[in-house]
Amino acid sequence: MSRMSSSRSPRGPYGTVVTTPVTIWVGILPDTLTGEVAFYSSNDILDLLKEHDIFDVDVAYRESVARGFSGPELFAPVSDFDPLKAVIDPLTTALGLPIAGLKTLKSRGTIGFYFRVGKDLYAVTTRHVLFPDDEGSNPYSYVGTFSSARR
Repeated sequence: MSRMSSSRSPRGPYGTVVTTPVTIWVGILPDTLTGEVAFYSSNDILDLLKEHDIFDVDVAYRESVARGFSGPELFAPVSDFDPLKAVIDPLTTALGLPIAGLKTLKSRGTIGFYFRVGKDLYAVTTRHVLFPDDEGSNPYSYVGTFSSARR
C-alpha cells in the first residue's frame, strides 16, 4: 500500500542486482479487507515506524489462512563430532531461532524479530506456536487511529 521503490546496483556476475525496501506483510482472512481499511491501516503502520525514525518500508497485504503444523519435537543442533550428526541435522531448524511453548512442544515455529522496550527484550512469533489449538483464538479487529470523519 505504500510507495514502491528500489535501487539498482551495477551488473554483477549474475546480472543486475535489485534491492527493494523491507516489506511488512500483513496476513488477512480471505474477503475480509477493503481497500479503504488497508489504506488507512498501512498509513498507521508507516506513521508508527516514522515515530521511531524508520523509513523506506513497504506495507503489503495478502490473504492467508493459518494451518496447524505439528509433528515430533525437533532436536537441538549437535556438535560436528556427534556420531549422530548426519541423522539429527535434517531434523533441526536450519533457519531462524526455533521456539515452542511449554504447552505446545510439538508445534514448530521460529522467532521473527526482536525489539526492546526499556530494558526488556521481546521477540515476535505466531500465536499458534505458543497456545494449544483447543484454547481457541480470540478474533482480532483492527481499530486504527482514523475516525469515520477521515474517510
